[in-house]
Amino acid sequence: MKKLKTLLTFVAVLLAVFLGLWIVQDNPAQTAVTLLGFPLLTLPLGLWILVFFGAGLALGLCLCYPAVFALQGKLKRSMRRERQLDDQLAEARDHPSSDA
Repeated sequence: MKKLKTLLTFVAVLLAVFLGLWIVQDNPAQTAVTLLGFPLLTLPLGLWILVFFGAGLALGLCLCYPAVFALQGKLKRSMRRERQLDDQLAEARDHPSSDA
């Protein structure tokens, strides 16, 4: 299973590299980008597309991580509480009270 995951990851990375090269090749026009009044490098349009796509992807991941970490913590607390309740239930079954 690990070999299959490694193979699929390799194929996905290879596909992403070829797609990136294709985008850069199809958009060769030299473009200067101005960011907040400051001129940046003059690069092919395809490269700028990939740079901004990557930046958006990274920003999206960074904004999602706090919610993911909060949900992981909530899940761990819930699992710990479930184990405690299971232990209490098992103890109650092993030692029934004579009140009833």
